[in-house]
This record gives sequence, C-alpha cells and structure tokens, in this order.
Amino acid sequence: PPPPLPGWGRAMDFEKRGLDSVWRLLPTAWIHFLCVELAPVYAAVLAWQKLLIGISANVYLLDHNVLDTTAAIQHHFWEKYVWGHAPARNLTMGGGSAGCTLLLHETVVKGYGIVWLCLTWFLPAISFVLVLYSLTCLAMESVWSFEDGNYLHFTWHRTRTQTYRWLVAFMMVAPFLLLVLWLFGAEAYSKSEQRLDVNFQIMQDRVLTILFLLLSLNFLAFPS
Repeated sequence: PPPPLPGWGRAMDFEKRGLDSVWRLLPTAWIHFLCVELAPVYAAVLAWQKLLIGISANVYLLDHNVLDTTAAIQHHFWEKYVWGHAPARNLTMGGGSAGCTLLLHETVVKGYGIVWLCLTWFLPAISFVLVLYSLTCLAMESVWSFEDGNYLHFTWHRTRTQTYRWLVAFMMVAPFLLLVLWLFGAEAYSKSEQRLDVNFQIMQDRVLTILFLLLSLNFLAFPS
C-alpha cells in the first residue's frame, strides 16, 4: 500500500480532538438525566393517571352494562377528574342497550368527586416537585457532560438525600391512600348493592396494576 501522506496523522488527530470538543459542549448530562434518570417518574405518573381514570370509567361502564370500544368514556372521566369539568357528548357504543347510544351529561366535580380530583393530582404534583428538585440540584452542580465523574457522583448521591427520600415516600403513600379512599367512597356513597359490587369487582381487577405501580415506585426509592 502507498505510504500515508505527510501530515495525515496530525490532521486526523486534530479532527478527532475537534469532534470531542464539540461533543463535550453538548448538554449530554441534562439529556441523559431527563430521558433516563427521570424515566421512572414519568412512568409512575402515567400509570397513576391511567389507574385513576380507568377506575372511574370502568365503574360507570359496568353500571350501565356497556362495552367501551372507543375509549371515549375514559377521555370523559379524564376531563372530569383532571380539569374538573367534562362537556356533554353522545357516544355510540358496543354491547349496550337502547340502540347502543350512551348520553354523557355535562359534569362538574362536586361532593366526594372533589376528593377523587385531589387524589388524581396527588402523585403527579409530588412528582413535579421531585423533578424540579432534581433539576435544581443538577443545575447547582454545574455539570454539563454525562462523561464527567461529577455527574456520576451526583446521580449516586441524589437518591440518598433526605429530600429525595421524603418525596418518594409521599409518592409511595399514593396507592394505599387510593385504596382507603376508594373503600370509603364505595361504602359511603354506593346507592345500591349492585353499585357496591361493581366497585369491588373493579378493585379486584386493578390490584395487579397497583402492585406494578408500587414496584416502579420501589425502583425510585431503591435504585440499583
């Protein structure tokens, strides 16, 4: 093979050093922290929202003997218990009676529904504080590259701070608080024996989901 051109090695080294310099200028620590380190927080919030809204929607469906094939019922209760208000809408459903048309009246949260609304926001609000606290700590460390040893020390130390442990502990209270308030509401506000049975049936169906939520929260509390 022909010998390399004079200065070729120096040019390659210069180019490599230039690329390394550009890479280190990128906020890789922030990208990694937001996308990887905080991923369990996002997963817990999404699981919580799906659990709470799914409970309300499924109880309503079983009360009316309706098979939801469009997920519009869940969207209705998402609006109700996240924003406190859901507009009226007509839905064509499968498995229902009277022409398979279901009328959802405009609803505003009141009474015990306010408790359910607060419960819906309980875990997301604490998660928001946890994310804000974590990002503030990262900013105070002035770490930019995830290859920096200071970033590794930060991710290790963050989960061992008192504030982090308290916030995750409050998040772990959420599933147990849900069960207590759900049991109380089912006993106190069920207008019939059938409605009470429906609540307990949905509760049994959601036990596994609650356990998975606890496992994800346990990962936040005791990361590997």
